[in-house]
This record gives sequence, C-alpha cells and structure tokens, in this order.
Amino acid sequence: MKLGEFVKQQRLNKGLTQEQLANLCELSFVTINAIENNRKPGIKSINILSRVFETSVADLRNMINEDN
Repeated sequence: MKLGEFVKQQRLNKGLTQEQLANLCELSFVTINAIENNRKPGIKSINILSRVFETSVADLRNMINEDN
C-alpha cells in the first residue's frame, strides 16, 4: 500500500477531515493533502504520523519506498 493511501484510510477510519488531521499533527492542511496525493513527506511528518496512527516509522518509510 502506498503511504498516501494509508494516511487517507487511517484518517477516514478515525472520522477526520484533512484539516482536522493536520491540526492534530500540528502540520499544515497542505502537507496532509500532499502526502495523501503521494508526495514524499519529510522525516518530521513521518515521525508525527507514526505516533498518530500508532505504527512504526519503518513501516511508513517502507510505504514510501513502495511508491518508487
């Protein structure tokens, strides 16, 4: 699964909008939107998303590698 698909699926499972997820993560709406559209996030964003979605940084990084 691509990272963007995973983030969107997890966000929807939690019943959050992109804006709500952005606020929860202290990231911008633009960043969340970009990630969901399969743009590669920075390490700060990956670390935050791993905590919010209770998954490992390694798992998220593997999803990025699958995108390539």
